[in-house]
Amino acid sequence: MPDISKINAVDIGNIAKVDGATSGNISKVDGLSLAVGSINPDAPTSGFLFDYPNAGAAYSVRQLNNNANTALMVRRASDNATANIGFDGSGDLAVADIASHCGTSDGFIEYWYDQTGLQNHAQQTNPAIQPQIYDGTTQSVFEEGSTGNEKPTLKFLWSGSGPLPTLGFTSLDVQGAFTVCRPETLNVGSANCVIGQANLVGLAAAGESGGRTARAFTNSGTLNITALGALTDQCFLAFNSNGTNGSLEYNGANEVTGGAQAMTVDAIGATRVGAVSTLRLEGNAQEIILYETDQTSNRTGIESNVNTYFNIF
Repeated sequence: MPDISKINAVDIGNIAKVDGATSGNISKVDGLSLAVGSINPDAPTSGFLFDYPNAGAAYSVRQLNNNANTALMVRRASDNATANIGFDGSGDLAVADIASHCGTSDGFIEYWYDQTGLQNHAQQTNPAIQPQIYDGTTQSVFEEGSTGNEKPTLKFLWSGSGPLPTLGFTSLDVQGAFTVCRPETLNVGSANCVIGQANLVGLAAAGESGGRTARAFTNSGTLNITALGALTDQCFLAFNSNGTNGSLEYNGANEVTGGAQAMTVDAIGATRVGAVSTLRLEGNAQEIILYETDQTSNRTGIESNVNTYFNIF
């Protein structure tokens, strides 16, 4: 096979445009996938991440940046072939492309691509602990949401032994976090960590005997919201901190405040990549947007935008 790593002696990764199209819009050349480093390199000029700028990382099943055209890398279990999956004309995940790629085989996530333009992609190269998005038996993408407003979702389900399903990214000192998720099981006394890092730092919807508890475990200080009802509901968590004091909200309400610094995190789905513990996300994740600055002033607008799309509360 000829070497296509360069065009006219120039590395593909250094080529911003090909025939006027930005490199971020081209996932393949003659059927061959481009390097991950060329995925979503451009900052937004419209969309959520333009309206609420300066995010450190943003992962979603919807398009948040008009210039981010690739959402996921999906691995087909039958032969481990991978395909980059983008968005349709409405900015929704291109589920038909996932079905076309996977067919009767299960589909798993190797990369959940960052849409900020910073390319802080979340990845898991170990097939045994990748989250799943497609069921080959039913030949359908997993979905979560209210009736009539279901959206694709990534399922983080532990086998019961070994490391937990996780996606890792370059660590961020998060002062603003907004997540859409649904823990599926009641792990009494534990935490379903949507994002996390070693030493129990992260954002969680936790299982308790009285129902769900939302928790923000920061570098110094913890915020808790208790007695939130059924554990099986999709939910929206919002955390903000000015570096000293913080706030935590559940579904746009139930706000608690207190001493809470930033949270240093580097994983989706558990306290850390490679973790083996009850501190895991046993459930689904659809959107995770992280800022290294306090987003309290933007919180109401962000909540409204997220809820308009996902229809959670």
